[in-house]
Formats: sequence, structure tokens, C-alpha cells
Amino acid sequence: MSKAVCPEVRALLNMRSIIIAVSLLLLLIAAGIRFAGYLRGDTAAAGSAVMVVVDIKGAVASPGLYELPQGSRVEDALPLAGLTADAAPELLNRAACLKDGSELIVPVSEGPVDWNALIERRGGDYYNLPAGGAEAAFGRPININTAAAGELLALSGIGEVKAAAIIAHREANGPFVTKEQIMNVTGIGAATYAKIEEQICVE
Repeated sequence: MSKAVCPEVRALLNMRSIIIAVSLLLLLIAAGIRFAGYLRGDTAAAGSAVMVVVDIKGAVASPGLYELPQGSRVEDALPLAGLTADAAPELLNRAACLKDGSELIVPVSEGPVDWNALIERRGGDYYNLPAGGAEAAFGRPININTAAAGELLALSGIGEVKAAAIIAHREANGPFVTKEQIMNVTGIGAATYAKIEEQICVE
């Protein structure tokens, strides 16, 4: 009797072992598929870089809105819109990082740049920068934390030396927290600050 039952028992045990093995294999396959999908999701997330939108205008061939990867600099944006023959990109801070929603206005010049009569184009119009007219020329205060030399020269009483000193100071000490801190720049005292107080901002 026992000899007749043993093969059946062994068969059942073998079948049970096969079922367990197949179940484990299916679980491993399912786990592998889920893990592969997780990796694909991570790769896709890593591949989809965060973009910023910048309004490029001024002395460019194709003004408009452009998307660039976050962390892009002015130098990266210039080729997108194409520079016109009279563009003066050397007046820009090409190393400045672009922020989402920011405006990049490429200045123009006629021949050699005349720092005392710098010509800037805003929204398709040209303006001769008046002697004390940064606010009048740009329609808004100039951000002393991001302004390039060409923009700083539009401020009352700011020439090439002081513009360079402002840029050097913020590169060495970080951004200005208040407008008054510009008086920490060599060559800029209370008298100069009084002239430019309403023409500048820090954000």
C-alpha cells in the first residue's frame, strides 16, 4: 500500500515545487518590469531639463520669446535670435544667468561705442541716453546687481571707471542688499548716491 502511495505523494510534491518555482519566477519578472519602469521614469525625469523663457529684443534679427535650459547665460541666448550688424553685445554681461520671465535687450551702436552718448534700443524704439536720464531712457530703475557696464553708464555721474568699480565690487562681495550699499564702492559717495538714488534698484 505504501509503495503505491509514495509515487503519488512524490508527484504531488514535485507539482507543488513546480508551482512554487513558477510563482517565484513570475514574481521576479513582475518586480523586474516594475523596476525597469521606475528606471525609465527616472531617466525621463532627468532628461527633461527645467526650461526658462526669456524675451530677447533690441539689436537682434528675430526678437521674441525663447526657451533655454535653466542655468543658461546671456552668451547662450544671443545666437538664438541672431544679432544685427549694428549690435553691440560687448556691452552686455555675457556671463549673467538668465531667469525665467526676464528680458534680454541687446544694445546697438553706430561704429565705435560712444560711452557718453550710448544708444540703447527698447521695444523696437531707439533712445539717446540723456546725461542724467537712466530712468527716463529705460522707463524703470536699473538693477545694480545685474546691470552691464553699458546700463550703468546711463546713471547720473557714472562713467567708465565707476561702472567698472560697481561690477568689480559686486563680483568680489556679492549682490547689493540695499541701494545705499553702492556707497561702499570706491569713488561713489553721498553726492553721487543722491543723483542716482531714484535711478537704481537691487531687485
